[in-house]
Amino acid sequence: MTNDLGIENLDKKMAERRRHSRLPVSVNQTYTANVDIIIKSSKFNFIIGNISISGLGIIVPTDFSKFTHNQEVLLVVHLFAERCFKVKAIIKHVSSAASRCPFMGIEFLNVTDENIRLIHQYFKSLSLF
Repeated sequence: MTNDLGIENLDKKMAERRRHSRLPVSVNQTYTANVDIIIKSSKFNFIIGNISISGLGIIVPTDFSKFTHNQEVLLVVHLFAERCFKVKAIIKHVSSAASRCPFMGIEFLNVTDENIRLIHQYFKSLSLF
């Protein structure tokens, strides 16, 4: 079974829950995509693990008690060194602190056409297509 990007889905159950397929973010490039999560007056920076046009996933440190399910946040998404975009988002999944690989899933709330174009440009830069 292939996803909406034409790539084979490895996790069918997860793919069925998402509106859009996520692609892994490459850390072997000259610039590593990252995101700032802004909550109230605090800013936290994380490397993006995967991204789609409707959200992203990040691996978080073991102490991530500041983040809760259904919490609204502001993101500054840095896909390229010279370009970023801001988007309101909601935390949809926070794995348990005891997890081997603590992970957080975040859904974009007000993604714009320009944001989507930038995400598609990023996909193309990964040389997957």
